[in-house]
Amino acid sequence: MWRARLARGARPAHGRSVIVVALFAAVFVAVLPAAGWAERKSLAVEQPGVLRQVSAVSAEDGAPSVKAPGAPAVSTRGVARTEGVIVEFAPETSKAAMVRAAGADAVCERVVGAGEQRVAGAKRRGPALAVYSSKVLTKEQLQDRLRRVPGVVRVSPNNVNTVCEIPDDPLFRELWGLHNTGAEGGTADADVDAPEAWDVVAGDSDVVVAVLDSGVAYTHSDLVANMWVNPGEIPGDGLDNDQNGYVDDVYGIDTYSNDSDPWDELGHGTHVAGTIAAAGNNAEGVTGVVWRAKIMALRFLGPDGSGDDFSAIEAIKYAIDMKRDHGVNIVAINASWGSSGQYDTALADAIQAAGEAGIVFCAAAGNAAADIDKNPWYPAAYPCFNIISVGASDRQDRKADFGGGAGSNYGASNVDLFAPGKDILSTFPAYSAYRPQLGDLFFDDMESGAGNWVAQSPWAITTEVRVSGTSAWSDSPGGKYANNANVALTSRSLDLSGLPSHDTVLGFWATLALETDYDFLMVEVSGDGGTSWAPLGYLTGFRSGAYYNAELPSQVLTDRAKIRFRLVSDGSITADGVYLDDVGIAVAPLSDYAYSSGTSMAAPYVTGTVALLASLAPADSVAQRVGKILASVDTKAALTGLCQTGGRLNVAGALAASPPPPVIQSVIPASGPTSGGTQVTITGSGFLGVSGVSFGEVAATSYRVLSPTKLTVVSPPHAEGLVQVRVTAAGGPTSDTPADDFTYIYSVPIPPTTRYEQTDARLVWTGVWTTSYSSVYSGGSHRYVNASGASVTVIFNGTYLAWIAKRSPAYGRARVTVDGTAISEVDLYSPSTGYKKKVWDTGVLAPGLHTVRIQWTGQRTVPSGGTNISVDAFDVAGSLKSSTRYEQTDPRLLWSGSWSSVSSSYSSGGSFRYANKPGSSVTVNFSGVRLSLIAKKAPNYGIARVSVDGGAPVSVDFYSSSALYKQKLWSTPFLVPGDHTVTVTWTGTKRSAATSTNINLDAVDVLGTLR
Repeated sequence: MWRARLARGARPAHGRSVIVVALFAAVFVAVLPAAGWAERKSLAVEQPGVLRQVSAVSAEDGAPSVKAPGAPAVSTRGVARTEGVIVEFAPETSKAAMVRAAGADAVCERVVGAGEQRVAGAKRRGPALAVYSSKVLTKEQLQDRLRRVPGVVRVSPNNVNTVCEIPDDPLFRELWGLHNTGAEGGTADADVDAPEAWDVVAGDSDVVVAVLDSGVAYTHSDLVANMWVNPGEIPGDGLDNDQNGYVDDVYGIDTYSNDSDPWDELGHGTHVAGTIAAAGNNAEGVTGVVWRAKIMALRFLGPDGSGDDFSAIEAIKYAIDMKRDHGVNIVAINASWGSSGQYDTALADAIQAAGEAGIVFCAAAGNAAADIDKNPWYPAAYPCFNIISVGASDRQDRKADFGGGAGSNYGASNVDLFAPGKDILSTFPAYSAYRPQLGDLFFDDMESGAGNWVAQSPWAITTEVRVSGTSAWSDSPGGKYANNANVALTSRSLDLSGLPSHDTVLGFWATLALETDYDFLMVEVSGDGGTSWAPLGYLTGFRSGAYYNAELPSQVLTDRAKIRFRLVSDGSITADGVYLDDVGIAVAPLSDYAYSSGTSMAAPYVTGTVALLASLAPADSVAQRVGKILASVDTKAALTGLCQTGGRLNVAGALAASPPPPVIQSVIPASGPTSGGTQVTITGSGFLGVSGVSFGEVAATSYRVLSPTKLTVVSPPHAEGLVQVRVTAAGGPTSDTPADDFTYIYSVPIPPTTRYEQTDARLVWTGVWTTSYSSVYSGGSHRYVNASGASVTVIFNGTYLAWIAKRSPAYGRARVTVDGTAISEVDLYSPSTGYKKKVWDTGVLAPGLHTVRIQWTGQRTVPSGGTNISVDAFDVAGSLKSSTRYEQTDPRLLWSGSWSSVSSSYSSGGSFRYANKPGSSVTVNFSGVRLSLIAKKAPNYGIARVSVDGGAPVSVDFYSSSALYKQKLWSTPFLVPGDHTVTVTWTGTKRSAATSTNINLDAVDVLGTLR
C-alpha cells in the first residue's frame, strides 16, 4: 500500500496521542489507460488499504453561481402556487362554448378535448378541459362564477408543479448519496433527500464550515468559489494583519507543519470538502450537500494520514478564536478521523469549548466494523453535547461493508446516525489523474536505454514486464530480489525550477511483488543533486500493473532535482520485485474527482446539513441543530440497534424538523448524598441535542446520552433537600413534574468496607509510578506519577469503592472511569498537604463486578504547581477480584478446524492444544472485564489473529527462541462489564526466525466467568 511522503520534512515526535484518518492514507492513485489527461476528469476508486483505480469521464467547465451579498440562498421552487382555474366540461361541449364561458371579465387561455375526438379511426368522447384566468376577479370569485356555467362538471385551481431542485453539475448522477435512483444495485431513495432540501434552501455564503483534516486543495475549480478567504489578512505580505497569531492565514492554518498554508498533500481533506460544499449548480463536476457555504481549511494530518491530538486542539482553538473574536460565522467542524487510543481530556475539552462557541462537531465513527460502545473510537465517542457521531451506510441503507474486514463502526450509544459512506464521488487534488506521456516536462518510457538513470546492481532494463513499448526497469531481472537488499535507481539531474508548487506531479507505472509490510519500494526526491533525500512515500505488497502519482514538494522544484526508486528488503521471503515504466513529471490541471469509501465520507453529509440549517435558521443554537438532525432521520430496520436514532440522515427532514420537548419519565435512583457523585439513570423521551442537565440550579457533574430515551448522569454536590432534575435539549427544557424529583440527603449509609493497600497485587498499573515510603501513608507507602499513559485499574465484586490518596499544592487532576464510562475528573490539589484523604468514591452501586480506572491527565487547577496524582489505598465494600484460570479442556471453549492435544507436565493443566491448518480457531465467551491468553512460546510457533467482540483483529506472535510454558501471551484491554467474545485464529504467517506457523492455547485467565 502506498504511504504518503513527508513533503515538508520529518515531523518531530511529540509524545502525544496520534490520530489516524478514518478512511485512507493513500496518495498515489492507480490510473487506467485513457486519453491525455488535460482533456478529462478522473474518477478514483478507493477501498480501505487498496490503491484507487482511475477511469475517465468528461466534464464541462462552468462559472460558479453567485448570490446577493448578505441574503441566504432560499429557493422558491416547490412552493405551491396557482395560475388561473381549470374547468372540466361535459364531453360534448364545443370549443366555442368553452371560450364564451369566460365572459367579459376573464380569459380562456387553453382548451383540451373539446367536442368529439377521433382516436385510431374511432370516435370517442373524453373530458373537455379549459384554463381560465382573470385580472379582475380573484381566483375564488372566478371559480365561483364558472361553477354556475351550464355544462360545467368540476372547477379546480391550476397549481404549478416543479421537479425537486436538480443541479446541472455533470457528475450529479454519480452522487447516489444525494439522490439515489436505484442504479447499480441500489435502493431508490436510499439517500439523504438533498434535492428536496434544495427546494427550501441551497446555502448561504456567510456560513462557514471548518474542514479539520489533511488540508484542502483550495485551487480546485469546484471548490475555489466556496473557499473561505480571511478578510482580515493581506496575502503574502508576511504580516499577521488580523493579529490572531498567524501570519498569512488566508485559507486557514496548518498545525501539522506549523505554518499557514493548509494545502492538501493527501487528498482526504479535499474529498471531504467536496461532499460538504463543492459549488452546486455551476455546470462543473460534482455538488456538495450545501451549494453555497465557505470552507475553512484546517490541516493537522500529514501526507501519511496521521496527526496528533495537540495539533488538532490547536486547530480547533483557531476556529473558536476566529468565530468568537473575529466574527467568522463558523457553524461546524468536520472531523473525518479518529483514534482508538486513550481518552484525551484536553481534546474533549477543546471540542466542548467549540460547542459552547456555537460550533457543531461532526465526527466519523471509524472503519473497524466494531462496536464503539465497547471499544471507543475518539473523538466520535466523547460525551460532548455538540458531537454528532456518524456511521457509514451503503446504497441499500445498510451498514457499509468496505471489504477486507473493514466496515463502518457502530454503537447504540456512541454512534448517533448513519449517512452515505460507500463509493462516494467527490473532489480530489489533480495529481490523481496524471498519466505520464510523451511531451511532458520529463518522460521516459525506457525505450531509449538507461541514459536518464544511474542504476545500482541488479537494477537493469528488461523486456519481461512493461506497460508500453518493449522495455521497463526491473530490480531483479530474470528472478527474485535478494534478502537484505538496499539498491537504488536514480534519475539524472532535472531542471524543475520555476514550476508551481502544489501543481507539479510525478507519475510512474509499476507492477509489484514485494513481501507485504516487510519489503518496500521507497520513492525519494532531492532538490540538491542527491546530497540529501526526502521520502515521497513507499509501496509494498503485491499489485498488478498500475499508475501511481504524487505532487512534488516545493523544495524539490530546483535546477538540481532528482528522483530515486530504492528497493529495501528484510532477511527473509523474497519475490519477483518491481517493474517500472513510463516515468514522467508534468504540471497538473486544476481539478479532479475520486470515489472513496469510509465513515470519513459519511460525516461530511452531516456537516453540510448543519450548514444548510444555519443558512435557513441562523439564530438556532447548537443543540437545536443537532436535535433537528437526529429527530428527522429515516429509520431503517437494518440500522436499528446500531446507532442512537436507528436511522440514516435525511437533510430535507432536518430542515423541516421541530424536535419535541424532552420529557422525564423516571430518575433512578431518586436520592443521593449531598456530596454528589451518584450515578443516575434518566429515562423519558425527546433527548435529542441534549445541551445540559441540572439538579436544581446546579449543572450535573457529567452526563452521557445513551439514546433519545435514556441518559446517565452524575449528580453534583448540592444542599440537602428536594430538587428537580432538568434536561435541556433541542426541543427546550423539561417541565417540572413529580417524575423528575431528586432528593439530596445528608448521608447515604455506606456498607462496611475493607481497606486494600496500593501494594495489593490485584491492582493493575500502567506507566511508571514511583513509590514513596513514610508512616504518614495508610500502609506505609503510596505511589505517585506525572507521566502520560499512567493509570491504575481496580476490579472488584461489590457495591462501593473509595479512593484514598494524598492531596498537595503540587498535585493535578485525574480522570475516573467506572465500568467504561468516564465519570468525572478528580482534583488532588490542596493549598496544604493532606494524607490518607478520601478524594473520591463511587457512591453505592448495584451489586456485581465493577471496574474503576484512574488515569493521569496532565491537567491542573490554577494555582497548583504540578500535575502529579497519587494512590494510597482503596476502601471497598466487597472484595478485589483476581483472575480465574480456565484450562483449555473446559467444554465452554469453542474449537473449530484441526487442533491436536499434547500432554505436558509443563502446561498449566497438564496439556495444551496446537493447530497448523487453515480454518483453525478457538472462541472464548465470557462475562467480565478482561481475558488473558496463556500459551506456550517456542521457535516453531507463528502468528495468530485475535479479535474482541468482532472488532479489528490484532496479531499475536507465539515465537520465542527457546520453549517457554504458561506464558501470558496477550490480554484484552479492560472492557465494559458484560458479555464478551474473544476469537483466536490461525493465520499461517510467522516471523522470519520461526521454523513453523503453529499456534497453541494452554488456558485462559478471566476477570469474570466463562459462559
